[in-house]
Amino acid sequence: MNQENLNNNYSGPERRRYPRLKAALIEYSLLGDVSSKELSFTKNVSIGGVCILLPEEIPTNTLLSLNIYLPNCDKPIILKGKVVWIERSDYYTPGRTYYNVGIEFIDIDEKTQSLINSYISNPLE
Repeated sequence: MNQENLNNNYSGPERRRYPRLKAALIEYSLLGDVSSKELSFTKNVSIGGVCILLPEEIPTNTLLSLNIYLPNCDKPIILKGKVVWIERSDYYTPGRTYYNVGIEFIDIDEKTQSLINSYISNPLE
């Protein structure tokens, strides 16, 4: 069996391609609609995407503008992303439902990947 088949058939709990780290602030809005800007926290961040906790469902394939505020950066990282999955979260607030939303970065350049990778590798610097 080749490596590609191994990756596609893996059914264990960890199918991630990139390491992740928790704790970043994120602003998100529908791509092209800054009036819809909202604030949330990431559940985890990687060079390939981000998972955020939201009090609303966002359909898969929705395109978003993202501003990610990492502790080691003076300015936000500005990216575009696409919602690739959504699931109900076990996070609980009385009378409110939350969702874990997986967002894949679109057209991320090497400099931005390097900045995120630096944060993941050395979160306290």
